[in-house]
Amino acid sequence: MGSGFHARWNLHFEFSAAKELIALLRNSLAAVARDVECFDMLADYQSLTWTVRQRVASPDTVVGLVVMISRRGQDLYGFGLPTDLDPQLATYRLADEFQNQVLDDYIQWPTRDGLLLSARTSEERGVSVWHRKGMPVIEIGNLCKLIDMKKCTESTSSPINVTISHTER
Repeated sequence: MGSGFHARWNLHFEFSAAKELIALLRNSLAAVARDVECFDMLADYQSLTWTVRQRVASPDTVVGLVVMISRRGQDLYGFGLPTDLDPQLATYRLADEFQNQVLDDYIQWPTRDGLLLSARTSEERGVSVWHRKGMPVIEIGNLCKLIDMKKCTESTSSPINVTISHTER
């Protein structure tokens, strides 16, 4: 553990997105990236591009969002999101999709006391959390606080490099 890298994730919108949606996905993605930076075994995932597209039923009807995750120019995985996202759902979905679909099968992350944690929303806390056996362990974005290492503390103090661009299709 401990980290010698910073996540350099790009967030790219292929449509003219509302400022609120940009901020929501940027903040949710930054929370997941902070957790990733604390684990050297995830250094291969330091450069990802998260491309957001609109899913349309007709030229005037947007029915959802599609997020495609790429690494080294290769698409890894895509998934859908509703258009009416809230911060709790967005953070949970980004963390869950990263953990379960993007990471290689041999990587068991994140863990605590040797047991795998999973992403979940916490209605009582109003946030997304890493949990174990139904019990919240820590809020997503704060995983480094569980690690008693100075490097992790220093790593999370740097801003996450998330870029946003708009292009019309």
